[in-house]
Order: sequence, then C-alpha cells, then structure tokens
Amino acid sequence: MRILAVMILALLVAACGDDDQAARSFEFQEMVDQGLMRYVGAASPRQSVTVGDSTVFEFDPADGPVCLAGAPFRVATRSGQSNDLVIYLQGGGACNSQICQVTTVTTDTTLSNGVPGAGVLSASLAANPVRDWNVLYSPYCDGSLMAGDVEIDTDGDGVVDRYQKGLRNLSAALDVAVAEFPEPSRILLTGVSAGGFATLTALPMVRFHYRDAEILVLNDAGVGIASGEEGSLVALASEWNSSSALPASCTECFATDQLMPVLGWQLDRDPNLRIGIVTSKRDLVIAATFVMIPGDQFEAALLEQSGRLRNRHPERFKRFIYAGNRHTTLAIQADTELGMAGGFTDIDPEVLDMILGRYDVTNIEGVTVADWVTSMLAATGWDDLVAQD
Repeated sequence: MRILAVMILALLVAACGDDDQAARSFEFQEMVDQGLMRYVGAASPRQSVTVGDSTVFEFDPADGPVCLAGAPFRVATRSGQSNDLVIYLQGGGACNSQICQVTTVTTDTTLSNGVPGAGVLSASLAANPVRDWNVLYSPYCDGSLMAGDVEIDTDGDGVVDRYQKGLRNLSAALDVAVAEFPEPSRILLTGVSAGGFATLTALPMVRFHYRDAEILVLNDAGVGIASGEEGSLVALASEWNSSSALPASCTECFATDQLMPVLGWQLDRDPNLRIGIVTSKRDLVIAATFVMIPGDQFEAALLEQSGRLRNRHPERFKRFIYAGNRHTTLAIQADTELGMAGGFTDIDPEVLDMILGRYDVTNIEGVTVADWVTSMLAATGWDDLVAQD
C-alpha cells in the first residue's frame, strides 16, 4: 500500500509538472517547429565501457549516429563531485564541396582515453573552476559542425563518401547527458573551433532537455564569423541539410551572412542564459583556412558583430578577444603534452605549439582565460575584455 501511495503521489506531481511546462512557452519553439529536435531519443548506445575515470558509450551506425567515413560514433562521460554539468563539444575542421579538412574521422581516441584531461576538462588543474563538475564529452567526426543530416557521394560512383550526420550525433550525445545527469543546476555548454560553432546548434537542444537550469555558453574560436559572402550560409546549410539549425526568424543572420547574430537571437529569447566568447583577433585557422578571408577582414567583422551584441546584452554577453592569430585556448594548458592534445592528435606538435593558446596562460592584461571563466561562473568581476593593439 505504501508503494502504491508513493506511485500515485509521483503521478500527481508529474501531472502538475506537465501543466506547469505546458503553461510556459518554450524559448526556442521555432527550432522545434523547424525539426531541430527530430532525433531526440532516436538512438540508444549499443554498449558502454569503462575507460579510466570515464564511461564511453558507443552507437551502432545503423541507428543513425556515425562518423564521416562510416566509423561508429562514441561519447564519454565523467562523474564529478558537483551537481553541475559541463557539455563539451570537440573541434576538428569542416568538410564541404569547397574544402574538406577534418582532423579526425573516428572516435577511436575517445574509446581509448575517455574524457580528455586537459584545459577546461582537467579534473586536477587548480585554475580550472569546473574541475569537479560532471562532464559530457561529445567528439567531433562528421565535418558538418554537428548540424548536418546528409549522405554524399562525392565522386558519383554510387557509394557514399561522406556521412555527415552531425545532428544525429549531437542528439545522441545529449540523450546520454540527460540519462547520466538528469538534473544539473548549472550547465556550461562549451566547445572549441568546430565545437564552438556547434554550440549555436546545441543551445536550443540543451534548453529543450534542461528547462530550468542556468546555461552558460563558452564559445572558443567558433564564434560565428563567416565570409559574409551573399548566400553563403544558405548554400552551406543546403549542402549539409542543416537548415533546421538556422532560425528562420533570425533576419540579421541572412542579411549579413554571418552566424554570430544567432547568439543575439538566442539571448533575446532565453533570460536564463549567459554567453561568453573567446577568440584571437585574427584567428588564422578560421580566417585563412575555412572562411578564406584576410586577418584584418576577420578582425573587423569580429569587432563589429560582437560589439553590436555587446550593446544589446551588456550583462549577459561578454568577450575575451586577445591579440594575435592563435586558434583556441580551452583544449590545453601550460603543461599539456601537445602530441596528446585532445582532438588534435593527428597534427604535428610543433604546428600545434604555434597555433594553440593555453587555458591557464593566454591572457589579456594578466587575466587568463581560466581566470575569466572563473569570473563568468561567479557572475562577479566578469568583464568584457578586448586586447588593445
């Protein structure tokens, strides 16, 4: 009888909860209507294995989640002492008809190592304010900024060459997050490079799963600066079948052919959201390799686009824009062995040394990125920092 009473009470509470949810409109209902959530709950891991302090979940490619060349997609989790949650989206290039440079097309490193242990994911770095948080680590292996939903036969021989199923992968990863960490009070949604771009797609999906948590977005080197070439966003979304990730009502996005206005669109709709961006002024990897514009043009677009957002949301949108042309800061720290840097294992360490910043070293007037993230989480002393030339 006691068990029956508890079950009845639980059903009543759930019903009340459903009424409360129904009474409150969803901040990003437009994205639901566009189909962004169409793969929520569509795939379950076929197995999980323990790797050190992590758990790695593997999906069957036949169920949808899959890497660029057909390899299995995997995600990793790590439990911490805090109830808060880091959702980390790995970086690693992009692949389309103009350029295809993806640094890894498998998740084998995730299977062998679990959650990386450096930078913002370090569980031991004293300067890292999220070192004891729970972690969902979503690798990047699809080349479509975790937004695509297409199979492409590039040479016309009838065989698929590119499985760009990023939206399926991201949906599956977030399903794992919800199953493992159902009720965090705060979420740090972060990503580097392609993973930074992927936070734009992921935010509405994270809010869909976690209606009441405070969400902080920390976007490193994927802040949404594009070429600005007329029609470029629509063309890329068409190739990747990722139009559902671009809000149709974000008129500024299509008018400017820039992705950064998506951040403003999100801030306009979600009052329980703060966004911080980290980037160098002239990110060489993004500007020269992927966007294909000169560094000074990248800097001008960055300052103009981010300045406009800053004026609209001065308390909830802030910048850490440091001098130079390095690419990312969150993935590694001062003592990281570059040959083992998470997400960059296929790149020469000497090249990495030239292009990557360090979480606990890169700074503006003595304030490191780690210091700035600490202030962001504390919501005190969190300043908008733009390096002076």
